[in-house]
Amino acid sequence: MNTRVRIALGLIGVCVVSAWGVPRAAHAQASPAPPQEASEQASEKPPAPDDLSILRAELEALKLTVADQAIMLDASMASQVESEIDALSDGSLDQKPNSVSIYGFMDMGLQRYVTDNRLVKGLVGSTETTFVSGNNNIYFDARPLKGWRALMEVRFALHPYGNVAVGALGPAKRQDTSIIDSTSASGRSIIRLGSIIIERAVMEWRYDGRLTLQMGYFLTPWGIWNIDHGTPTLISLIMPGFLLNEAVLRQQTGVNAFGTFTSHDWAVGYHAYVSNGRTTSQFDLDDDKSVGGRLTLARYRGGTKTTLGTSMFYGSSEDELRSLTLSGGGFDIDIQQTIQRREATGGLDLSFDWKGLRVRAEGVARRVTHASGKYPPIVINPLAREPNRTELYVYGLAAYRFDWVEPFVYAEYINAHKRTDLIDSGYGVSAGLNLYLSTVSQIKLQYAHSTLDSVYATDVTIGFFASRYVLSF
Repeated sequence: MNTRVRIALGLIGVCVVSAWGVPRAAHAQASPAPPQEASEQASEKPPAPDDLSILRAELEALKLTVADQAIMLDASMASQVESEIDALSDGSLDQKPNSVSIYGFMDMGLQRYVTDNRLVKGLVGSTETTFVSGNNNIYFDARPLKGWRALMEVRFALHPYGNVAVGALGPAKRQDTSIIDSTSASGRSIIRLGSIIIERAVMEWRYDGRLTLQMGYFLTPWGIWNIDHGTPTLISLIMPGFLLNEAVLRQQTGVNAFGTFTSHDWAVGYHAYVSNGRTTSQFDLDDDKSVGGRLTLARYRGGTKTTLGTSMFYGSSEDELRSLTLSGGGFDIDIQQTIQRREATGGLDLSFDWKGLRVRAEGVARRVTHASGKYPPIVINPLAREPNRTELYVYGLAAYRFDWVEPFVYAEYINAHKRTDLIDSGYGVSAGLNLYLSTVSQIKLQYAHSTLDSVYATDVTIGFFASRYVLSF
């Protein structure tokens, strides 16, 4: 039986026994005592004043203990669905063999950008107040035999309808995915195509908690944010800059081995993988594979959990131009390499939990070098090329949960050293509030204020308000 369920049943049992015992005691006091018992009661001496003081102190201490346990139980039950989604998706929660589970989460909300910068206004979807449909993620989790598993996480989205493609001088074109539904009984209804985004698709073999082999399209085991991944488990709605800038890949295709070794209140976790790395298509265009890994050291003691982690990635990425040409009176395919770069990325992270307090911090450094003349273009400025550079990213977050209310603060610093991008360097501060309405539903509110520099302008200020209603199932 689940530990949380045991705790809940135990407390319910205590309450039932207490409630059952009070009426019986009252009934006993109201009923006349037999003569012999009355005589014995009369002969007993009343408790001394010191004894009464001790009893009162013990009663007050017991009340405080019960209140603390009730708060802990409520917080535990409020995050039950979130924790089970995490446990299911990372394979740490056992399921019956030959079973298929379907679970997931959805979110939608209201958001608005606050800025006077015309470039920012032109690049974001809308700076006005707007409702948005966010994540609609479903997990398909199959366990054909004990130790064997297939997991797919799929996100359904309204993209790319209405997206504006900015990448050349002149008018930008808005994407329209509207088509006529020719199978409709009316014969001419309009529908708009959405998209299916594969977040991960992996196959696993699990020896035990110390070793699992994972193959397929997996989430990059990096730091805190990319591991937590889902809206129900993330504290902040706004993603760190190293993920927004893709300094760290969110997913990779390859083979990943991971596990955890425990001893008393210590736990050491590891990930080691080989993959295609950063690619411009589904395929790797050279034989150099990318490698990476992650190590964590965690300690659980006295209701406190502290985790230190380090992550690394090393790899190369390429792109090429293929052209049909005439050669010797026949046809030929000319292949020219247009992009060739190597990157080495390292990171440190800290996670600290104590009662309602949650602290998260990550730092990332990335070094990028290119072969001579093989620099990729910048998306919003195709005339410019990415330079060799060292990128730095740091963020910190602190939250405290009071029953069903959790305020938090967030700060971040970025220095990408690109000199040709919209966000080259800057900092941001943010504050938010998470409301846990039930074990399956939340409301998340957050406002961020950022000051950014780029090749286009300096000290560009952007305000952003985001809200989401989240439902897990």
